Amino acid sequence: MYAELSIQQRLSFGRRWSEGKSGDPSPAEGATGTQTGKAATCESPDTKQATREMQSRLHVIQLNRNFNPGTGVANVALALEGYLQDQGVQVSRFDMTSARYPLAQRERSNPITRRLFTVAEAMWYGAAASRHVRRIRKSSQTISISHADATRGDIYVNHGLLKGALAKKPLLPRIASTVMYAPLLLREEYRFRKQPHSLVICLTQADAELLQSLYPTNRMPITVIPNGVDLEHFRPPSSAERVAAREYFGLRPENDYILFVGHEVQRKGLPILLEAIKLLPHSHGALVVGGEPAEVLQAIESVGPDLLADGSVLLAGRQPDARAAYWAADAFCLPSAYETGPLVLLEALACGLPCLMTDVGIARSVIVDGINGRIVPRDAQALADAVLGVIGMRRQRMQTAPPSASTDLSRYSWKRAGHAYLRVIRETASKG
Repeated sequence: MYAELSIQQRLSFGRRWSEGKSGDPSPAEGATGTQTGKAATCESPDTKQATREMQSRLHVIQLNRNFNPGTGVANVALALEGYLQDQGVQVSRFDMTSARYPLAQRERSNPITRRLFTVAEAMWYGAAASRHVRRIRKSSQTISISHADATRGDIYVNHGLLKGALAKKPLLPRIASTVMYAPLLLREEYRFRKQPHSLVICLTQADAELLQSLYPTNRMPITVIPNGVDLEHFRPPSSAERVAAREYFGLRPENDYILFVGHEVQRKGLPILLEAIKLLPHSHGALVVGGEPAEVLQAIESVGPDLLADGSVLLAGRQPDARAAYWAADAFCLPSAYETGPLVLLEALACGLPCLMTDVGIARSVIVDGINGRIVPRDAQALADAVLGVIGMRRQRMQTAPPSASTDLSRYSWKRAGHAYLRVIRETASKG
């Protein structure tokens, strides 16, 4: 019913999802509206029971290479799985094990080899997952959600556009990456030209608009559903919890530590943070969570090997749950070249950390400059100056008020995000 909508109408439709307003275009926009908001809370017990029985007949299969906690996309898939199961929906997975990838998945130290194998894994998985979707489409009650690689699936969750990310690179690295990731770029082109999905979910309005500008022939309807964060789990620590977290990571009590959480360390700006740490007094350090060990060490070597030796940089490795790291740190930094709706930013804010982030993704939607963080350029000196500012801001706030979340994130709660996902799943199933 959405195919006839113009680009602006479809993007406007997505905006209303993210703001929690009417879930469908109005009749004037070419579709019948659905009742949402307060009316949804006034259902009778019989209606609620009927809804739950209908949901129990739904089967959702999520398509993602892995469901290991600790990576952004996997964490979204896991949170969505939990929410849907709580609502009585049957949920299953199709991952790399299901795809029967013939090569052992292991860490590779050579960066070129690592990227080539990443591309090979993505292409193998995408083909296997797409074949699986074709097999299960015989069941109208099975809704498939592709989180990345599968070019089939009823719903595609756009966690980022490769073409958009590469455009942010300098010329020579961009050319090299374009050659390296050519198969994935061609697959992205295929997705938005052949339009194999019933619906595309973008994490931000800006990314929905970027998608349409990069792929103007796309006619798949676009819905905006921001990432959600578990606000009960990610919360400011008590004094005892903060002390325990700092002891766990071996942080010096007298020092201030800037937290970096991420896996694609070059794109997300770890080298820029490390350069900033070199410019700061010795009482400032960095706590690094995530990333391929070889890639993280390479970034450190390129900036200064002494950062590890003198304890300025501490490596925590992969953390299935980064909450303790947020509790231990004094500020959070993500000087990324390209982001959509980074989950780590929401988690850090929910834990009460001041946040430093480049002007990408949802940064300006949640960071109030000088209140809960700073918007910074991808420049080491500017970042170092901003670190000193937010550390001072945090100390002043802790002296005058008990720990609290540094911004109102109710719009980004998983309850709200999960409800939006469930709504589009039900509507997709009703179309058959």
